[in-house]
Amino acid sequence: HQNALLFICNQLALKTGCYFLLNRNGDKDFYIKEFSRRVADSSALLFKRNKSAIIAIIIDAADNSITAAVEQHEESFITDVVKLKYPNNVRLILTSRSHRVQSLQLPEEHVELEISPFTIEETKIYLHSYFKNITSIEILEFHTLSQGIPRVIAYALDSPGTTLKEKLKPLKPKGRNLEDIFKKLLKDAE
Repeated sequence: HQNALLFICNQLALKTGCYFLLNRNGDKDFYIKEFSRRVADSSALLFKRNKSAIIAIIIDAADNSITAAVEQHEESFITDVVKLKYPNNVRLILTSRSHRVQSLQLPEEHVELEISPFTIEETKIYLHSYFKNITSIEILEFHTLSQGIPRVIAYALDSPGTTLKEKLKPLKPKGRNLEDIFKKLLKDAE
């Protein structure tokens, strides 16, 4: 609770001008209370500046926090933040693997959106931000091998090389999915 909520509270302070949270000696209830207070303060401050603006609190891979807490026999801060009531101009956005959404213990009133892989056109647009002179055949090959999965695309683009052809090597010969990549990363870390 401490690290995550302290971080989010201080990001709200930086972005909206509410008070920073400097106390590192509180218990779980203290941090939940302070988080809730800063969300309310940030909401009010933002509303005064722009009545139509929203605050989006985005927690990526929220399911990982749940898994880590279970492994350590602790409670994740996620289970507490999803129970809170938020002002009308605040959105809590959590990302999770599809098969782990249930672990988040979301309230009845939530909106669930599944993020689909990139289309060929989205892959093309994204690749053009990295490479100016690539062919339609190269784009199709990259899209096919990556299955349009954004994390697989990021993995390939972070791999060694400066050309698209070099970036494709880790995905060959038959393409990769996230499970393949995670296995490789774990093997490489050994």
